[in-house]
Amino acid sequence: MNWVQKGLFALLLVGLSGSLIGSLTASAGNREEARELREKGAILPLEAITERAHADGMERLLEVELESDDDHHVYEIEALDAQGVVRKFNYDAVTGERLPGEDD
Repeated sequence: MNWVQKGLFALLLVGLSGSLIGSLTASAGNREEARELREKGAILPLEAITERAHADGMERLLEVELESDDDHHVYEIEALDAQGVVRKFNYDAVTGERLPGEDD
């Protein structure tokens, strides 16, 4: 298991301790799909997205979901900011661009 996979696994465990993390933890098939997409280069690795979330002021990640609709993939991130406020952001899983959404 490489460090990216270890990070993803750790993130999944953190999410599982409170509640299930939607599509990433719903089934082994969904985790496998995310891994395959990442390996094919169809989506950015989770680490790249979490780095961007930290750059956007996210201090502690609480939940991550990979949502897929046809060929469009979006990482949904829920995290605490520096003030302890829970914030939600969406990132395009292909480009890493932060998408307009709930906390914009």
